[in-house]
Amino acid sequence: MRCEFGLGREHGHEREHGHDHRHEERKGGPGWFPPHGSSPAENAMANLMMTAKMIHRFGESRISQHKQYSKLSGPRMGVLFIVHHSGGIRMGDLAARLHVAPRTVTDLVDGLERDGFLHRVPDPSDRRASILELSDFAKEDFERISAMRSAFVEEIFSPLSDEEKETLIALLGKLREGPIRDLLNASSEQTTGDT
Repeated sequence: MRCEFGLGREHGHEREHGHDHRHEERKGGPGWFPPHGSSPAENAMANLMMTAKMIHRFGESRISQHKQYSKLSGPRMGVLFIVHHSGGIRMGDLAARLHVAPRTVTDLVDGLERDGFLHRVPDPSDRRASILELSDFAKEDFERISAMRSAFVEEIFSPLSDEEKETLIALLGKLREGPIRDLLNASSEQTTGDT
């Protein structure tokens, strides 16, 4: 599952290509489920990927209802939250938090800066580097942005009890401690070298 609805797609990407996935979701279309008789692992993977994509699209649909924040795709919102909670962060450190290479977040950061949500200031400890900070506009609106996000996140997980949510968190954490952990470690090492 990708961080904050995923880094790979910007808002509106699917509509720009004229492909409506809602029909596939309703019918369990191509790529959603493995063939009949597949292993429990294959079924788990298919359900995990399907749920991640549906969560991503649900969040995007809720964001699009707020015209003033319609440019805040899920990935962009994730970047804003990290920058806000860090009080200012280098590009390389942001990439490390997201477990991706710095070049992966460059387009997101450039877009947020262009749309007035982020700006860069010189890093006082390294003249060659810059720090990402929220713009005055984003700081003023952050509470509203946070409330909007909290509302649709609560809506997404409303079918689960608190105990079921804790179980889900534990299971996902256990999964991250398996073989895929090596990929996260490798990504963190790469971003440390690029910072």
